[in-house]
Amino acid sequence: DGSLRRWRDGKPVGDGKPIATGQGSVLSLIELKNGELVSGGADGSLRRWRDGKPVGDGKSIATGQGRVWSLIELKNGELISVGEDGSLRRWRDGKPVGDGKPIATGQGRVWSLIELKNGELISGGSDGSLRRWRDGKPVGDGKPIATGQGGVSSLIELKNGELISGGFDGSLRRWTPDPIARAACRQIDLASIPTDTGLAPVVEAAQATCREVGMRK
Repeated sequence: DGSLRRWRDGKPVGDGKPIATGQGSVLSLIELKNGELVSGGADGSLRRWRDGKPVGDGKSIATGQGRVWSLIELKNGELISVGEDGSLRRWRDGKPVGDGKPIATGQGRVWSLIELKNGELISGGSDGSLRRWRDGKPVGDGKPIATGQGGVSSLIELKNGELISGGFDGSLRRWTPDPIARAACRQIDLASIPTDTGLAPVVEAAQATCREVGMRK
């Protein structure tokens, strides 16, 4: 019905009444590190909340993306909204980041989105593909990676660095960093490398490369 309700220990908080958002169905909701809530609506808008009350001028923020299916907050504090039109948009403090335009993924609807430990984003599309992003730009050759799973409805990163994609066909697939990334991402103590070997700069370069090398099947 387009409302929010506040709960604690299974009981309503405050007066217990629903809070009308005016956004149509609320399709996504996230708590930011600063304590604000952001709701994403079927009308393509974002709204900011604190303690059950609107933040700022209280008006909806138009995304221009159609329905807002998903919201994630990045380590750098940016908010990413995922739209019905298959686009990503970057936000900070309720304002667009960069040129402010939606970033077309070319994946149909984006059903899933995750930030990896290395700072990359991975988007999962209704076309069954994965795409890699950094700072709003494609990573690597920029082409979608076919999963063969139908739509990609869920993504998680494991502690060992593997990515797991969940598909519309009911399958899971495992993705690991390619061999270069595995070698570059090893935790090597540079101080333990003898200075006369000349290897320290090589390892440093490899570890830097690790941040740029993405996921492969």
